[in-house]
Amino acid sequence: MLEKDMEELIANYPNDFFPDYNLQLNDRQGILDNTARFDLLFNDKSGNIILMELKSKKASADNIDQIITYQDKLIRKNRKNKINVKMWLIAPNIPYALQKKLKEFNIKFFEINEDIFNRIARKRNYPLQEKKIKAKKKITRERKSTRLNSSHITLTRMPFSA
Repeated sequence: MLEKDMEELIANYPNDFFPDYNLQLNDRQGILDNTARFDLLFNDKSGNIILMELKSKKASADNIDQIITYQDKLIRKNRKNKINVKMWLIAPNIPYALQKKLKEFNIKFFEINEDIFNRIARKRNYPLQEKKIKAKKKITRERKSTRLNSSHITLTRMPFSA
């Protein structure tokens, strides 16, 4: 699953993934402090700002530092408004030890596997980019294979005449 597909689906259909939160998209691929680019920013039904960091692969400890940095920058940017910022990590696999750390830092996490993204993509008729890329690669491989086969030259031994 490509992170781009994850982002598109969650941005456009957040309530298919998180029906209890009534999320409204606020921003995506925004830049904080000219250095950090976050994935998605939502408002929830309680007026909280939710910054989502998406990972298409297994989550790692580095993600905690990244999320805390984003949270700090977002709070500093909106210091006057005294906003309530919640941080979420979305990944297909979040190891148990990492889950414990995320809880310590009050970072909400959701394990959402590829099957769920595929199901919502089908429901919403969303064409996954990953499938397009795989199809393109397959066509390219088939074309190369065809070119190799069609350019194959058979050498025939001719009798030597003096």
